[in-house]
Amino acid sequence: MRTGHASDDAVRAGRITAVAFDPGQVFGTGLARALPTPMRLAWRGLGTRAGMFLRIVQDTFNTQTEAGNTLADLVLGDIDVPDGRGYLALRRGEPSVLARSDEQAERSWRESARLVGLPDR
Repeated sequence: MRTGHASDDAVRAGRITAVAFDPGQVFGTGLARALPTPMRLAWRGLGTRAGMFLRIVQDTFNTQTEAGNTLADLVLGDIDVPDGRGYLALRRGEPSVLARSDEQAERSWRESARLVGLPDR
């Protein structure tokens, strides 16, 4: 997984670092707004105290507070990405093969650069 592209001066100088962050399943967020109504309502409800029982049996479910605090810690430099990885996951396990693909990382980097007006090398 890349943390940037060596030909980009800002990345090489250490001013930009790209890190993928996986907060795991975080109920109660707006990420489910495109789901059918019953699933959207369940998603919203599971983000309340009513959904806390699930965390006992499924350790990949995280609260909005846990996900937000971990992201803030990552951005502020209070926690580091594990050596040799371009991602940090709140959940256990490895990302999918696709998520670890250098080809997909390169594509994402190019598309992100285009979207924010950076040169495509």
